[in-house]
Amino acid sequence: FKNSVKTIQHIEFIELYEDRALSCMYAISKLESKDNKGYNVRIGSKKIKSLFGSKTRLITDPSDEWWNRITVKMKKVKEGSNDVQSLLFSATTGDAREEERELFSSTPLIDLFIDQVSTQNNWNACAAKTIFELLIPNVFKERLKKKGNINWILDTDTAAYPWELLQDSTANAKPLCIEAGMIRQLATADYSVNIKRVAGEKALIIGDPLLNGFVNQLPGAVKEAKAVETVFSNNGYAKNSLINASAADIISSFFCDDYKIIHLAGHGAFNPASPKQSGMVIGDGKFLTTFDIEQMSTIPELVFVNCCHLGKTSGVDEKYFEQRYRLAANIGTELIRIGVKAVIAAGWSVNDDAAMDFAQVFYARMFAGYNFGDAVRDARTNIYDKYRFNNNTWGAYQCYGDPFYRLINRSAGKKEEQRNYLIAREVEIDLHNLRNSLDIKSSTWKETLDQMSVISTAKVRADIQSSEIMETEAAIYFELSEYALAIEKFEALKNEEDATFSVASLEKYCNARCKKYVEDFKAGANPDILIGKLNNVIAELNELLKINSTAERKVLQASASKRKGLITSDAEAKLQAYKDAVTYYTEAVGINKNASYAFSHMLVFGSILFMIENTALPQIKYGDLSKIQVLKAIADKRKALELPYRNMDYWDLVDEAAYDLSWLFLDKTAAQDDSNWLKVEDKFRSIWRSAGSIGKKNAELENFEIISDMLSLSIDKTVQWYAVKIDAMRIRLAKEVVKK
Repeated sequence: FKNSVKTIQHIEFIELYEDRALSCMYAISKLESKDNKGYNVRIGSKKIKSLFGSKTRLITDPSDEWWNRITVKMKKVKEGSNDVQSLLFSATTGDAREEERELFSSTPLIDLFIDQVSTQNNWNACAAKTIFELLIPNVFKERLKKKGNINWILDTDTAAYPWELLQDSTANAKPLCIEAGMIRQLATADYSVNIKRVAGEKALIIGDPLLNGFVNQLPGAVKEAKAVETVFSNNGYAKNSLINASAADIISSFFCDDYKIIHLAGHGAFNPASPKQSGMVIGDGKFLTTFDIEQMSTIPELVFVNCCHLGKTSGVDEKYFEQRYRLAANIGTELIRIGVKAVIAAGWSVNDDAAMDFAQVFYARMFAGYNFGDAVRDARTNIYDKYRFNNNTWGAYQCYGDPFYRLINRSAGKKEEQRNYLIAREVEIDLHNLRNSLDIKSSTWKETLDQMSVISTAKVRADIQSSEIMETEAAIYFELSEYALAIEKFEALKNEEDATFSVASLEKYCNARCKKYVEDFKAGANPDILIGKLNNVIAELNELLKINSTAERKVLQASASKRKGLITSDAEAKLQAYKDAVTYYTEAVGINKNASYAFSHMLVFGSILFMIENTALPQIKYGDLSKIQVLKAIADKRKALELPYRNMDYWDLVDEAAYDLSWLFLDKTAAQDDSNWLKVEDKFRSIWRSAGSIGKKNAELENFEIISDMLSLSIDKTVQWYAVKIDAMRIRLAKEVVKK
């Protein structure tokens, strides 16, 4: 029995906001400190690991983005029992516990009332409040009235209820799903384990299949399908559109290709005797069911089922179309069960124009990078504002999935709203979060500059300024390779009468000027003047070293010296500048032997110096290392990179690639193997495609350029061959760094 029990060995919680991560740590610590023999919870490390893109915020209303989870299950009774069937509600609270209440309301009465509401496509505030009073336990009513985002966790029975129609008041109130986000998730033990996802980006659109008189055709479904088709085309998304197609053509297209998105617009049918045989009518007595989707070799991510359009039906037809809201619940739960990530299904006859608008707004938001919950909320709000007095289409859509699911992996392209600041801390937080986002691909160079402009405009309008604001602005421009703007901010900060700033800002100010002088050199500025300015920077860093001798300040002196070497035309002076750089890197390692950046650069530039002058490798403060010992030191440092709970840092990520490059300069035999150079290049490319600001990547490219320049001091063919390899790698990697 013991061998059959599987225990969870490790759980990692990932949270965007710092305050939530801290709250989670407190909650888990409380759990660990109490008697938890039943769970055996132990915290592996009581540290919060910082990741790229993490955010902080000024806490005002914590429910703004939080999704309150409310679980509702049907508590069934045995046949012949005197017990009353009930709904079991449970909800998370702010105190790391879960409240649970049982609702002993008459579920048949609720079913009857809901059945009546869902067959009438009009809005009645009194009816909505009646459902609210009947369906929600009193203890949860106040929670729902707070209008926070709601994530309903439902079973297959409670999924049939129209939670989207809930409204807590009849006077001057909006439905809960309009006031905030509302998404469903399915609680089930019956789900697909081995799900094969679609690799490509393609959609299947089916609109008003050819029904040959079985039931009436739906012009509104055609109109909707064409509107959806246009949205997909405008976003460059591949699609296969079947409008007024035959059942044979639909089934053929359904299985001959893989689709990430499926959109269905037409008639829907529900068979109470066999719910799995319920779905979209595609011909005379022919239905496209969830079973058919399950038979696809790859499962789509997003399925939109608009199969309850308003249309006249005869008495004969009605047997196929009664209990419409149960059709949506059945389709939604079945699709989630087989592995579809996000599902939208209409619960009853909807207004054609409203349905078309809902689909257009929803897809437009998803293609803009919005998450599922926000896209649904915006689509609902749009048609509620536009059509609320005529119908309740906004409440018909049952939306299942993770509220944070995204179709497009980019930040939402929301139009920047005008920001209004009251205190400096608000500006500081926005800038801090923007800076943290620069090492991930959440926004482009242009989008970041646009955000800076929006923040700056609002800051000036509110007459807000602080040293921290100016310091962070300078740092952001530095990470964007906008060195002139960074220097301007640093100098404005330095000239402020009451300014307070970190010594790290002075270091970055020195670094920004070194990089700017290289840009000026390439633009045709006088090299002698620039060399004088670089000497001034080195002198300023010497003054900082008097405060404290740190490896970082020695590295910055090395950075200034090697840029002086790049600018210098005289061969002897150039070599001396590079020798100085090697000395500074060596001193940095002597101060801190764990300074990986200094260590790898010392090895590369020291090896080149050895090739040029045939001198020994530079001595390191913690021992006179031979080549074998150096290679062992590299191996040890590689192993250190595997330590858990390290904060995410770009320079840590590229350490391995830097060590590989060092190895190629230390071992000429390894360097002769082209595959080793390609491995180094691929490591840089792999990291750059997911991490690293433009400034950091440009720093790497500039370093390759400096290495090549130092190699040019030798006429030895082997040394020149190294220069060719470095230049080729730099040119190819430069294609990964484009300002847009």
